[in-house]
Amino acid sequence: MIEAAIVDASVAVKWVVEEAGSDRALLLRGPVTLVGSRELLDAALGLSLDLSHPVYACVHLALAIRDGMPLLTADRRLWNAVARRKRVASHIRLLGEIPLP
Repeated sequence: MIEAAIVDASVAVKWVVEEAGSDRALLLRGPVTLVGSRELLDAALGLSLDLSHPVYACVHLALAIRDGMPLLTADRRLWNAVARRKRVASHIRLLGEIPLP
């Protein structure tokens, strides 16, 4: 079970829009803390270049790495890009593969 995690927009949108995976996302929803992204942009840009993935998606990953928490995503393309990189693969979890409480 995950005690705390960073969630990206692909998970957060499932809290308010009913779509595939919404039931799972709602079960995993907990208290939310908003975090500014300005201080994460350099790290996010580096990840974006390394992963060949859009920088906006890498901001969440940069936060997860900085704070030592897993990034919870429903974005399979992001998950695939990160899972191929050993140094960052441990920082991401795919929503569909998270055990439910």
